[in-house]
Amino acid sequence: MPPSSRPPGTLLLASVPGTRGLGLASAVGPVIALLAVTFVLPAALALVGRKVFWPFVPRPGDTLDHEGVWAKVARTVVARPAAHLVGGLVLLAVPASALLGARVGLSRADSFRTAPRVGRRPRHGR
Repeated sequence: MPPSSRPPGTLLLASVPGTRGLGLASAVGPVIALLAVTFVLPAALALVGRKVFWPFVPRPGDTLDHEGVWAKVARTVVARPAAHLVGGLVLLAVPASALLGARVGLSRADSFRTAPRVGRRPRHGR
């Protein structure tokens, strides 16, 4: 399994301390975000109330303007959601396809700081 496809928690088993710390952050970060969205955000919205929607604070009984640009976009998407989903995926796949042949990182030969001594006799007295 290539390193980029391993779960973030496996970085906790790395021997390099910096990488191990990155694994901890990438494993705990989404959990903290989930807890914040589940518990903190609703409480904050309840405290702030409708003021969070400033300058367009909705009131009970208000009619919404359904003639803007985004209302037209929403009607178009709702009319044919599957077609828009496929179109969006195609639009994302086109630039992502450029990464299919991309090589990330160093080759094995370039990863050594000095020339490897494999297959060479050690130099004595030179």
